[in-house]
Amino acid sequence: MEKPKDYLEDVFLALAAVRDGEADRKKTRVLLDIPGAGMKGVNSAAISRVLSEADLVPAFNVITGRSSGCAVAAYTAAGKQQTKLGCELFLKEIPKCVHPERGFGRIIDSDTILALLREGKYSLDLEAVHDSPVEEVRAGITWRRGGGYAELSLKYIGKALQHSLVLNKMMGSMNIPFVSQGKRWANGYQVIDGAVYQDPLLWQAERYRPTHILIAMSASPNDFPQRGLLPFISDAYISARYSWHLKAIRNAHFCNLANSIRKCKEMGISVGIIWSPPTKGGVLTKDISLLEDGFQQTLESTEKTLAGLIS
Repeated sequence: MEKPKDYLEDVFLALAAVRDGEADRKKTRVLLDIPGAGMKGVNSAAISRVLSEADLVPAFNVITGRSSGCAVAAYTAAGKQQTKLGCELFLKEIPKCVHPERGFGRIIDSDTILALLREGKYSLDLEAVHDSPVEEVRAGITWRRGGGYAELSLKYIGKALQHSLVLNKMMGSMNIPFVSQGKRWANGYQVIDGAVYQDPLLWQAERYRPTHILIAMSASPNDFPQRGLLPFISDAYISARYSWHLKAIRNAHFCNLANSIRKCKEMGISVGIIWSPPTKGGVLTKDISLLEDGFQQTLESTEKTLAGLIS
């Protein structure tokens, strides 16, 4: 199955123009979307690292993330040092939270992830997120009832209570009930993993009205036709509990992504995708050597892509 046609060169030329002061960021509005997908989020982190080192991150008007991608989004928006810290967190600490020894039936130790984000060496600097030149930094969530999609602001306002609320939104974006064994609330509603809503591209186009969208895809094109056993199980589980997820399953296929890109182009929005290369690590890989290998492959692939498009 062929990859959907996209407009990656257009997107990078727009980013470079904003970065270099050759385009008005109010007129050239670029959105960075980071889908995540469990431990494959290390690939998205590698892509974000390259964008950060190229000084392209401040050129984005909006950065959004879903599932593990929302953590990548927040660290990326917080600046170069936090971007590097986020990569280190994904490679060294979060793998320890996969298939934890304690917690019967729990596949992800979300409480430990929350503690890592909150304090210690790898804590997220929410003040830096707030002060970022990126206007909007958001975490995608799916409403538990009805299956609607939304993206909640991660901009830190300055009070301890709101600090907790920001982190709670992020954890809601990473919450799959049978994986984390917990209910998450955001804005007074129960929410589940934003990645359950597979293709928010048109939602983002309507909500933010960007001129360009860049997707930092944690998967390779090969991952789409055959999505693997775990996604199949999670789809079956969630579909049994939430019938609306049947639509989300259909949205996972190439044809829907291609259709969304085509519709965005009709709206005057160019969509570009940075694909990760095929790697051995999966959504629940805890083997650090495999994750490091995937990270390095994606880093080098993205650097090569970037070098071929802009200086």
